[in-house]
Amino acid sequence: MFPAVVRRLTDLAQRRSERIHQAGASAGLVLVAIPTLVLFQSLFWAEHVPWLLKIGIAAVAAVSVASPPNGLLVVAGLSPLGYMLTTRVSGAYPARITEAIALAFLAGYAVWSLRARFGRREAPSTPSGSSRLSVPVLLFGAAAIASCVVHYHFVQVWQDRPWPFLERLVEFLVRGYHYDLGNYEPTASNAGFRFVFMTAFALEGAALFLAAYLFSARDRTFAPRLVRMTVAGAAGAAALSFYAFAAAALREADPGGAVPELLARRWTMFTPKLNSAASLLVLAGPLAIGAAAGSSGWRRTAWIAATAVLAGSLWINGTRVALLAALLVLGGTIVWLARGRVRWRALGYPVIIGFLILGAGLVATTYQRFVVDQDLARSSLDFRIMFTRTAVNMFASSPAFGVGIDQYYLQSEQFAPEELFPDFPRVTAHNPFLQTAAELGLAGLIPFAWLIGAALWTSFAALHRRSSDRLLFGMLAGLTAFLITCVSSGHPLLIEVTAYPFWIVLGLAAGCALREPAGSRADPRAPTVADPPWTRACAVLGILLLACSIPPRIVQQSRGIDFAAVTYGLHDIEDNGTDRYRWTTGHGTLFIAADAGGIELPLRAPLIDRTGPMQVEIHLDGRLANRLELRDPAWHRVRMEIPPSGSRYRALELLVDPTWVPADVLPGSEDVRELGIMVGAVVNGPPGSPPGP
Repeated sequence: MFPAVVRRLTDLAQRRSERIHQAGASAGLVLVAIPTLVLFQSLFWAEHVPWLLKIGIAAVAAVSVASPPNGLLVVAGLSPLGYMLTTRVSGAYPARITEAIALAFLAGYAVWSLRARFGRREAPSTPSGSSRLSVPVLLFGAAAIASCVVHYHFVQVWQDRPWPFLERLVEFLVRGYHYDLGNYEPTASNAGFRFVFMTAFALEGAALFLAAYLFSARDRTFAPRLVRMTVAGAAGAAALSFYAFAAAALREADPGGAVPELLARRWTMFTPKLNSAASLLVLAGPLAIGAAAGSSGWRRTAWIAATAVLAGSLWINGTRVALLAALLVLGGTIVWLARGRVRWRALGYPVIIGFLILGAGLVATTYQRFVVDQDLARSSLDFRIMFTRTAVNMFASSPAFGVGIDQYYLQSEQFAPEELFPDFPRVTAHNPFLQTAAELGLAGLIPFAWLIGAALWTSFAALHRRSSDRLLFGMLAGLTAFLITCVSSGHPLLIEVTAYPFWIVLGLAAGCALREPAGSRADPRAPTVADPPWTRACAVLGILLLACSIPPRIVQQSRGIDFAAVTYGLHDIEDNGTDRYRWTTGHGTLFIAADAGGIELPLRAPLIDRTGPMQVEIHLDGRLANRLELRDPAWHRVRMEIPPSGSRYRALELLVDPTWVPADVLPGSEDVRELGIMVGAVVNGPPGSPPGP
């Protein structure tokens, strides 16, 4: 009887646990869908984006609602061309059309998922073992969001009161997401929400990874289609490099004679970052080679042509690390084939000849860039070493949670070696792992490395079991080359046109690792992939710890804020040659030291004859401390005693009535600011005595 009771209790606990998990998954889906839909629709408020482009983005969303896998195919094909659509085709800058395409897919996929979960149709099952990859995605996303929340509070303190600043954020997300992102500096008057964009960008990459993983794990026919679209998009973007080269040659008086000099330069067009462009080329090139090895007839010819375009674009791009990565991957491929796992004749003579030509070209070009131009290569290496020292110093300053998402560039000048100045006063890490470690600390680095490492480990294990899977081999070769370029070449995971294809291919490789190729038999010796029981607990515990870390991180960060330099509702400092002052609005706030004891606050209403008497209320920490009426244009020095307080700073609020607009009062003025009164510099004094003049 006792064992039966235990079984019943165990079954009951499992059912309740599953219900809790399903409820949590539903709530999480809603929480993800809402911001995704908000960001997606923001594009349609951007007046500088042509309606034709908006219609195209809406079409991507519609396709994704009907068939999410087809929506992801569109993202894979158009992502490399997004920068060109933004700048050259539509003139939609500063809108980010590449991200808009990804958001359209994610929004459509979110709607499809909501219909599947809450509608009558049955949602597709999650592949076994998926928690090995979904848990690091959740933890990385939680680390990025927690860092964003902490930095949001920091910027809010510098910029405005909590509620008005929240209204600004909502306005930015709903209508202004595709306008200028504003200044990096949180203290600048035009400080923006770039850190929010970078948080969204990190989450978008993780979401694309999961989507590619799930679609390829469920449907064995999806992988070849996604590879075709990825290579087609990359080859189309690569062909633009030749267009840029040819256009430059035609602008010369002697185009033929100018070719050698033009070849000495570096060329790309689909992104302004030369090194990052090369990362996409070495990612897509092996994909095309793997597909060519597994096809025949006109399809093989098309794949070889795509490979030639990608290789030629890499040649005129000239990024050293990318050339070296391509050479290493090609050498590894030859070693793999030489081990006898794949018959050489099965590859086909065109592929073998292509290998030889590609290898010779890579060797020659790499020799040119590293040996002939060795002074430039040595200088570049020296800079990369200093970039690494900067990242290590920044990570050491805050190893647990980092300096904050998207804060690397802004804070790099504090940690960079002096040798970097004045060439690079501010830099990025030129290494996504180091930049993640510096910005998010171990809380972000561990799940970031875990995600990539787990996906690669799963994929390489599958390739070991089925060594003749040329498509999977091409994916892993491309991913390996891409990650080699990440070590020092540039910012491939910080730019949409190169980051999105990487995450898609990484998810594709992990998903394909769970499925045997069509027509093959599963290896009975292959281990069964199952979800370890600790994975869900690890995700829940990690998210809770990150959430609990937010308040103490906010408190710690607030200690470094100089509140004496913070004001709300006051315009910039002006100087008329005699006085330095600020104009208030109807509600202005400034901060004074808690130990000031007594202060003298200069106030003036210079246009009293036109505005009428000005009523001023002075509040100290939200409580009314003084009330006065200004009836003349002279300076009035208001003396106040400041009671002791345990805080570092006290908030001094000025409520002014009425306010006025210079354009309405002063003839010929075009100033449309809301103004109240002038406020001079606050003078501190000891308690119990009037401050000095």
